[in-house]
Amino acid sequence: MSITSQSGSSNPVGDILVAVPEFHGLHISTRNEVANFVERKLKKFTLKLKASPYAPNSQLDPLGINSNFNMGLRNWLLQFPDKHRLGFLAAALSTIYITDEEIDSFIDIGLSRLREQMIEVAEMDDRQSGTKAIVEWATLKDNIRCYAVSEFGAYEKVIRRLQFTGSRDRAKHPIRGIVDEFVKAAFHDLRVLADKDLQTLIYREEAGQRAAELIRSLRNSHIVLVEDGTFSGKRIKREASRFLRLMNILFSGFETQMSLHGYKRPWVYLLAVFGTNDALEAVQELGALGGPDRVSSRFIPVFGHMFDRDASVNPGPPPAVEELTALTQKADCRKKLKLAVQFFHEQYSHKYWDRETDIRTMLKLDNKDIPYGLGGKGWTLLTHVNCPNDSLPLLWYPHIGSESFSIRALFPRLESQVEGESMHELQESIEIVSRDQARHLHDFLAEVHKEP
Repeated sequence: MSITSQSGSSNPVGDILVAVPEFHGLHISTRNEVANFVERKLKKFTLKLKASPYAPNSQLDPLGINSNFNMGLRNWLLQFPDKHRLGFLAAALSTIYITDEEIDSFIDIGLSRLREQMIEVAEMDDRQSGTKAIVEWATLKDNIRCYAVSEFGAYEKVIRRLQFTGSRDRAKHPIRGIVDEFVKAAFHDLRVLADKDLQTLIYREEAGQRAAELIRSLRNSHIVLVEDGTFSGKRIKREASRFLRLMNILFSGFETQMSLHGYKRPWVYLLAVFGTNDALEAVQELGALGGPDRVSSRFIPVFGHMFDRDASVNPGPPPAVEELTALTQKADCRKKLKLAVQFFHEQYSHKYWDRETDIRTMLKLDNKDIPYGLGGKGWTLLTHVNCPNDSLPLLWYPHIGSESFSIRALFPRLESQVEGESMHELQESIEIVSRDQARHLHDFLAEVHKEP
């Protein structure tokens, strides 16, 4: 196709190329090759958006991304100085958009792998206890306990496929909610039992009842922490570590008492519907093969789908950037992309890290990493449900609810970071419970584990 076009014409692909100065001096045959490459990429994106429109734009879609992606991309590019547009275009063309159908496929693969792991460890436990009974999946499934890590949609799909009601079944879970809520509530009760300053009888009795019921509900169980997607692995590692520390406090040191009554401490699995190599490596450090970060030998991460590091900019580059560089011959698209990333951070997205959230302070993020998103890798991944803050900020900022109105985001992010003061309170509770100076908590747990 020819790239000759005028702004506002019915040929938005041509308009996109006209908007990028580096394409102007190319030989006509090269320009047409670039145009065909861009058109193929945009056609694939348009088909995916038609199948699974980007949910955060369902109410308000100022760029028209869901209805006309080509025109929306053109209008997005025109917001930025022409010297940076090639970098922004390279980022957009490198983006991997994960549809609802793809997530369904990843869930099926993940659940198949999860089932294999559960049967394997259940058989291992039986061998170690001298039992040689064949492990039946139907029986094993009755002992599964599921908790959602985040508020987005994969959890409900996992529950339906497992054909049980999940954490909403109070017979299986005395404490409802996502993992963070579960952990905060549990540590609050344990703090009441451990802290000599909180020994008011009525509080202690109520907290003790809930803690005892929690222990009874989790004996012999297989706990599944369900996460939609994980990119850098920083957040999920932190949340899984807290959960595993809770399990250690409830069950470690009481294995002999439990075995007398046929009980075992629970296994914990992280089922990530999809993730990256970085995320897998991060959470593996918590399990049996981990080093200094090891928390529990009874923790297994399971991923439905893995994305390689070529889906990131840093170090990168993604394949689309290399292909575009080869086509344009003279323009270094990788360099242009990095310049666009830095420009966008300095002009816009620094507000997200410095003022609009306390993520930079809370996680002690490195200044050189945050232009590329949480974790510093610059992932070019998003789902039809949301765009993670691990991905390039130039794709998702300003997020929905941002104080910045000077530009429009290509895929505005629904902000889900709710940590802050409550997490500081949780950390304080964990420290008090771990110290258990007066041994009140230990004595309470020992009594619960003596139960038949």
